[in-house]
Amino acid sequence: MADIQNSQNQWLVEKYNKIPEMLKGFFDNILDLVCFLESEGYIKESTMTKWKEGIKQALSYLESHDLMTAFSEIYIVAKGMQRILDRIIMNAYWNDQPIPDPLRKKFSEIAESSREFLSVLLDMIDYYADTYRSPPIIQASWSEKVNNAYFLLEHGDLEPAIGDILVVIGDLRPLLDELRNQIENGQYIYNSNS
Repeated sequence: MADIQNSQNQWLVEKYNKIPEMLKGFFDNILDLVCFLESEGYIKESTMTKWKEGIKQALSYLESHDLMTAFSEIYIVAKGMQRILDRIIMNAYWNDQPIPDPLRKKFSEIAESSREFLSVLLDMIDYYADTYRSPPIIQASWSEKVNNAYFLLEHGDLEPAIGDILVVIGDLRPLLDELRNQIENGQYIYNSNS
């Protein structure tokens, strides 16, 4: 049993170590959306600059494996963007028009770039629930939030999707801190060929 848990833990540490690489595209796609909103005149250049700085901060936290702070930073950006996105979507709805194609494409790219990370997060939920003996109803709630996040992102609901991811990461913090400590203490050597 201990051997199985050790190999699962090692696998999880390897996956956790690759999370910055997994999420870079996701954060870059959110940055692309910010630039798109500015180029189409939905936001001012000063707003774009502020949000770009927030994304840059999030990326720096991500590089140091601080998922909680990285997602907190990206959530602030998403919260600001959501008001603009809701207005665009609502205008399209009221005018009986589709959401502008470039915007729909951006939503799809953001969702797709989150897929690998969300899959790893589901594995972490399962591991956490088994190791820390979480009640099945709590585990189901976390899994539902993570599964829904992809579809929310795909429909332009960035704020609730990232908010749900943030809640799950917060609840899994003991496990994430343990994995981060293993990497920082050199208990895991990253092998780029693996």
